[in-house]
Amino acid sequence: MREGYESSASVNSDNQGYEHHHKSARIKLRGLSPSIFGSALDATRRIFPKVSDQQDIEEAYRMSLEPEIFESELKKQGIRSLKYWVATKSKKSHEIAGVTGLETMLEDEPEVAWLGWFGVTPEFRGKGFGRSLLKTTISKARTIGFDKLRLWTTTAPEEIAAQDMYEDFDFRLTGDEEIPNSAEFKLYREKTL
Repeated sequence: MREGYESSASVNSDNQGYEHHHKSARIKLRGLSPSIFGSALDATRRIFPKVSDQQDIEEAYRMSLEPEIFESELKKQGIRSLKYWVATKSKKSHEIAGVTGLETMLEDEPEVAWLGWFGVTPEFRGKGFGRSLLKTTISKARTIGFDKLRLWTTTAPEEIAAQDMYEDFDFRLTGDEEIPNSAEFKLYREKTL
């Protein structure tokens, strides 16, 4: 599910690894690159099983790797910039534990980013990886120079744990909207960095 999207420091400029420790959950963040593109897509298929989500993720990943090729599509979607990372357990591990991203939107101020396609693979859930990944993503957003981090999620039953985590990380609820043809709502949240 898409959790939401240039500051004076460019989102696309950092491909260095970034490590964070959370209790027993230790992750290494790596910038999405052509060499791990296939593995990243495989991980997202396990995280986001809906085919429409998978198509959106693949498009976002491709646009993040080659923004100059997708310049008109990015503008059409209102996206200023996007950057994605994969998380592994350690520097030596190649098994993807989760994915995360930061996107900026043309309609927002440059110091605002959105959390994009954030999630943990099923085999790493319930072990602190989600919290570690979110904390690392928040740190990454601060380092880049963003003042606010926004996201959206839904009231779907499978999102209950995520809602609790977002509350714990002080993402305040800023609005909601009905999802057409569904009993669920889209929830918007924001955190001041």
